[in-house]
Amino acid sequence: MFNHALAVRFMDFLFTEPTEEEIRKAKAQKKQPRKALSANAWNTYLKKYRAIFSWFEEHCYCKENPFERIKTKQKEEKRRGLIPAEVRGQIFDYCEENMPNYILVCMLIYYSLIRPKEIALIQLRDIHLDEGYILIPVEKAKTHIERAAPLSPELIERLKAMHLEKYPQDYYLLGTEYVPSEAPAYHGKYKKDWMKIREALHLPQEMQLYSFKDDGITEMIDDHNMNIHLVQQAAGHQDVTTTMKYARKIDPNMIEKIRSCGTSFRPVK
Repeated sequence: MFNHALAVRFMDFLFTEPTEEEIRKAKAQKKQPRKALSANAWNTYLKKYRAIFSWFEEHCYCKENPFERIKTKQKEEKRRGLIPAEVRGQIFDYCEENMPNYILVCMLIYYSLIRPKEIALIQLRDIHLDEGYILIPVEKAKTHIERAAPLSPELIERLKAMHLEKYPQDYYLLGTEYVPSEAPAYHGKYKKDWMKIREALHLPQEMQLYSFKDDGITEMIDDHNMNIHLVQQAAGHQDVTTTMKYARKIDPNMIEKIRSCGTSFRPVK
């Protein structure tokens, strides 16, 4: 009985703000009222529902996919700001005083370009300090591409100071208390603790935890002239265009540099 019309109504419901009645009921039950999905999140949900009902259709549980004809919404530009070096210094000092090992999360995103969910799944056997990298295997990588994430000398020293050799190799690097543990931490905890840090330091909302990856890629490409294909490989991106979306820093001397590079439409004889 679930048809296209109901699928449209359901997706519209997900995109609209909760009514006053919904908010009142949620408060009465001491629950947080639902939030309207962003266009990007809405598209993700639509993709999942299409996949589920595609399986239903294939196995003869329904005659057609009710979500197939629903169009995706225009993607919103990600609102993420870069975190300047001086602010990173403030974050480092705050973490050292209040939650020392949390700085590892920030540094692994910034230098090693590892995603928060991937960080939560790092096991001690994946860490190769002597060779200077952390292995992100296929089953733990978001893009299902195995890669070796590089470690900076500073990161290596901090990891050595944790005496990881004392723990079983199947332990996760940063558990719930940011120490090696038998069970992984939920990666959403990293984001929640980041929000506490941002609030304590009065940082703007545009400075998100994932901004550290923007900073790392931007500085590798723009400040250190690193080959973009190397950065793409380190970040685990499937193509260079994804890597370029992170490198958003504009060179103020761009016009002069291009004008003086000596290129010519007509070869000089």
